[in-house]
Amino acid sequence: MSGAEHHFSKALAIRERLSANDGANAAWQRDLSVSHGKLGTLCVAKGDFSAAERHFRESLAIRERLVASDPGNAAWQYDLGLSFEWLGRVAQARGHLYEAKNYYMRKFQIAERLAATNPDNLAWLYDLSVSNERLGSVAQAQGKTDEAIGFYGNRDSITKRLAASGWGSEAWERDLFYSC
Repeated sequence: MSGAEHHFSKALAIRERLSANDGANAAWQRDLSVSHGKLGTLCVAKGDFSAAERHFRESLAIRERLVASDPGNAAWQYDLGLSFEWLGRVAQARGHLYEAKNYYMRKFQIAERLAATNPDNLAWLYDLSVSNERLGSVAQAQGKTDEAIGFYGNRDSITKRLAASGWGSEAWERDLFYSC
């Protein structure tokens, strides 16, 4: 992990310099958000949730600006949803279930919108499945059984569709197995 942290930190420093030189360069801004996401994920693995949250919030702020500049960019919408998921996972790990649910719901809304705009995009469907899984896990932890069952049921329906599609079949079959 220390090697990864060293390299991720170097990449972050480079991307910060590039972004500072040209703040209007959307690709550099996105790259900077990715560096913060990687460091945040590494911090989660190390159990440093404060540092993880700090990096994820930096990533979120950048992604919100990118989406505001081009709301129709589906890739940036997806990235924004990913930032909400990361923050939700940190909140859930800390036992802040209400906060986790709010982040997961924002991710869910983006995933639902993307899947609705392109129902044949299996990656968007998978993302929607994951969003349902996350919301179900929070509802379950909150003791809201019926709500959890609803989210898990949605996830199962999507997972069955993905498994039947044949695309990424091993992963979908595994997810389907675990959802039963």
